[in-house]
Amino acid sequence: MPHHDDTKVAAVLHDYRTTNMKVTEIAAKHGVSLPTVSAWVKRAHLRLRGKGRRKKTEPAALDMRVLKLVDVLTYEQAAARLKTSKQNIGRIVKRWKAWRKPQVPPYVVGDVVLWKTRKLCVMEAGIETGLLRDARGNYVREFPWVVNGRDAVTKVGHNPDFGKTG
Repeated sequence: MPHHDDTKVAAVLHDYRTTNMKVTEIAAKHGVSLPTVSAWVKRAHLRLRGKGRRKKTEPAALDMRVLKLVDVLTYEQAAARLKTSKQNIGRIVKRWKAWRKPQVPPYVVGDVVLWKTRKLCVMEAGIETGLLRDARGNYVREFPWVVNGRDAVTKVGHNPDFGKTG
């Protein structure tokens, strides 16, 4: 049984405690076997990390997309858009609830949006609908931001004076 000096043991334990290196990487770095690292960790009364993949510390890009969508859509609408189940949407939201931003309308007063070929100005903005006005001063009430799971308008600019008369 080979004997290892205390400085090597201390270096291995230091890496184990202070880095996110895998145990196999620590063993390779210090020229010892995997069971040796595990034995030293146990002898030092440190908690073993366990097997398997480490837990994610931040949501993946798709999970972030889900979190953004559920701010303006229902779980059912988000699921339809992403071609998944409502339950899967709920699981993602529950898992990453700390990452959810407070619900804010997708547009603000003064935003100029394009609907079909018409430019409209946002006069009031809610989470799901808004009050829009065209350049002539005609109003479109309770305009939905999302229709059939797709964005109904596209932001093309911001102008608080859009459509003012007189």
